[in-house]
Amino acid sequence: MDITLGPRIIARVSSSHMYLRKMVGACELCFSFNLQILRGDTSHREATVVGARVAMQALGGEHQLGYARLDTPLHILLGPDDSSASITFSLILLPHQISAIEDLRGEENLTFCLTLCGSGREDRYPRQVYDTWRVEIPRSRWIELLREAGALDILLIEVPMPEANVPRKWKKVRADLLEAQRHFHLGEFGACVVSCRKVVQEVGQKLYGKQEWSVSRLDRLGPGRKDMTKSEREEAVNAAVRHFTHLAAHAEGEGGDDYNRAEAKLILSFTAAIAVRALSS
Repeated sequence: MDITLGPRIIARVSSSHMYLRKMVGACELCFSFNLQILRGDTSHREATVVGARVAMQALGGEHQLGYARLDTPLHILLGPDDSSASITFSLILLPHQISAIEDLRGEENLTFCLTLCGSGREDRYPRQVYDTWRVEIPRSRWIELLREAGALDILLIEVPMPEANVPRKWKKVRADLLEAQRHFHLGEFGACVVSCRKVVQEVGQKLYGKQEWSVSRLDRLGPGRKDMTKSEREEAVNAAVRHFTHLAAHAEGEGGDDYNRAEAKLILSFTAAIAVRALSS
């Protein structure tokens, strides 16, 4: 790995180490490098590196992850002697990005590509710095990094919201699901659960063809439940989600109850997964 300015190599680079730090709601992936800055000649050469675009190679392609910053830009001015420096690039990774990395990686090792962002000057001529460095990490080490950062303490599964261009008959389902998401972000957890109830009820009616669909499916969870097919068991799951939301639709004097954030998150995740699965079937 090198840093070049025009046709000339101005620094030799070696990878030092890579680590993952846990942050609030995210992780910071850090790449550290050691540089040997080469001596100059009679020409004036200087360069400044401010960051790098980071991608990973997987499934025969390159997938962009984001921009990694340097705490302090690296400024190189070639002098009469060799010199050295150390730098660390920091890339913020959100949970859904780590989940996507895991999906793309599969059972393979990881290869990260850092394309430098910077510029410089060679005598009177401006130059761009655009070298790409490759960092390979064995899958065992990557899993170790995830574990050390606590990233494996969260189940990394994405539940996507339905796309905007759903068929007409599913428009109300999508609108209610977005409303549930809005209530959740505003901290209105009871209202979130009520909106989820609407979604599950609508989905059930569309899938099973009648308004009172959930009771009969829960009734199957009796002595004969071992003989249920996979599809029947899925129907029972959908009915159970609706059943769990029941208390949000009633006042306290009628047996209603409040829902906290963890309960609303559980129901919203289930509801989004149910809706997306119904739309794709």
